[in-house]
Amino acid sequence: MKKINYIGVALLAVLSACSDEEIENQPVNVNKYEVTATIRAVEPSTRMLDADLRNTFQAGDEILIGWQGSDTYHYTYDNGTGKFKGKVEEGSIWTVLSGLSSPTVDIYSWYGTTPEDKLPLPGATLSVSADQSSNNSFLSSLYMAAHQRIAPSDASLNFVFSQLMARVTLTVSIIDPLVEQMDVMNAKACLMDMRTNSKLGIDADANYMLKVPDIETRQDLKMCSTWSDQQAFSIQFKCLFPPQTLDKYKKIVITLGNGKEYVCRLSKEITLKGGQNATITASLKASEDAVLKPVITKVENVFMSAYSGNRIFAQIKNNDGTYSYRIFEKQADGSWSNGEIVYNDEAGTTELPDGKSATKTRPLSSIELCGDYGVLGFGKNNSDTYFIKKSKTTGKWFCAAGPMPYKGYAVAISDNFLISGDNYSNSYIYPIDKEGNITSGKSFPIGGYKLSLTDNVVAGSAGVFQYNVVTDKWDKIISYPLGAQESRAATDGKKVILQQTSGVVNVRIYDIKTRKEEPWEGDRAKASCGRPVAIYGDYALTCVRTEDNNSYGYIDICYRNPETGKWKIVNPQDGHFFDLIKAWNPAIDLKTNISNSLGEVFLKGYRALITWDGNSYFIENLDEMVQNWMKEHPE
Repeated sequence: MKKINYIGVALLAVLSACSDEEIENQPVNVNKYEVTATIRAVEPSTRMLDADLRNTFQAGDEILIGWQGSDTYHYTYDNGTGKFKGKVEEGSIWTVLSGLSSPTVDIYSWYGTTPEDKLPLPGATLSVSADQSSNNSFLSSLYMAAHQRIAPSDASLNFVFSQLMARVTLTVSIIDPLVEQMDVMNAKACLMDMRTNSKLGIDADANYMLKVPDIETRQDLKMCSTWSDQQAFSIQFKCLFPPQTLDKYKKIVITLGNGKEYVCRLSKEITLKGGQNATITASLKASEDAVLKPVITKVENVFMSAYSGNRIFAQIKNNDGTYSYRIFEKQADGSWSNGEIVYNDEAGTTELPDGKSATKTRPLSSIELCGDYGVLGFGKNNSDTYFIKKSKTTGKWFCAAGPMPYKGYAVAISDNFLISGDNYSNSYIYPIDKEGNITSGKSFPIGGYKLSLTDNVVAGSAGVFQYNVVTDKWDKIISYPLGAQESRAATDGKKVILQQTSGVVNVRIYDIKTRKEEPWEGDRAKASCGRPVAIYGDYALTCVRTEDNNSYGYIDICYRNPETGKWKIVNPQDGHFFDLIKAWNPAIDLKTNISNSLGEVFLKGYRALITWDGNSYFIENLDEMVQNWMKEHPE
């Protein structure tokens, strides 16, 4: 399927207007003629823009241009020149236009599949695929059209494309202790009894439009899914269809990978026009007899670790003082694997430290994991960074790139980017392509003391930056007051928590959408300079050193009331987060005071990972622990 353009671009024809006899003998001034195209903003969102679609034309992308009674002219994007070229064998569109006697001509442009690869005429039937479960089948149902009225002598066209199809986005959260991660990853959704065919027409302004016949046959639409391990028990679905009304109680069937089926219904009627998107949320809860219990897993001899979904990436300290690297996977029965070795090569013949001496005897400065990608960063001086990933052919974890040419005192990784920075002022960012390969890095304007990256949002001591897909640049969206270079920040892509200045001070939490600081109920949580912080949704963790020579400290857990929008500390009175864990289950073998060897704190989903004192603790169903505590202690 051809891809859609989401920004304005210039399209240049390749032939000038001349007679048929002259075409073969005269050179063409291609710079005389110009076509521009933009996307019209849609409601209720500003633009029906898919994160997984390209925002610029790629080689082979094609649009169709024509008018009533004309041939169809095909224009294809040339990646080498950055211009669109028409098919030479079709002749010049400008040659034919200049020969028309009408004072004005209605010109149409089209993007999408059409019968016989021709510009569709009014009355043509357009259909969406009933099975849009793959991204290709989803894209095959996406249509755009544009119209402009020009004089035949004009040398430019200025198209404004509009989306013709409507869309539903379904976000599903699964709250069930018996559901495993693989069940969510392999979930399917179907929007039942939908009209899939429509007739192409012309509205009062001579623009293309779609109308669905009342007697149209209905079909069940299989939706396209998107899953991220950062929200391991959530999944998003989408589908395209002709403009129509979704009746109240419209049925949606969701089937998990384990075969368990859920039936959901709309709570109200939804009418969608072309280009509009309706977002629907659903929460699949466990049966009444199922019990959600927080689970704590201890991984021993861990110097530093990170996690993503149900995976833990750890640097293990061996008995001889050297280090090894392992990936721990949660199994279907709830247990954990013994730890898969990370190899130096994709074939899995050499363990990672061998041949990479920097990783064998030196402790990490930072570690991160996202899905099938990981990153290791070492120290301030003579340091380096290594890109780790899971092989699609062997299934083994291995070092895919490194040492990389920038200091890995701070590292961060997502599905699209790897960041490596020094301890204060500079970082390098490396895009990750669709094949999972690191591309050329470039300087990044954010300090690298510690970095936090989620989706396309990165936070550090220099502020919060968001990737702009249109400009291919990182825009600074939040600046905050800082009193020390060692300030720590963390983000979940929607909020950011900041530990600012030196000493022990109040934390700040900002909403990324509004860019405003959020209020607190009661005492504001504190954090120590250099100690980690973490945030996800309505939960946050802050780490504080005590005043007795910084030898010990504690962790506070904070909760945001969605009704008031205010944060508060929810630890037991005169206690802290680990005291709350002990109160929930006194049998848990966990020291309530943490030593100065605290490594990292992570929050993703309702799971936390805390590394300190040579061990890592992976805490599941954190929200249940907190909610149960607040119910029992309303004050």
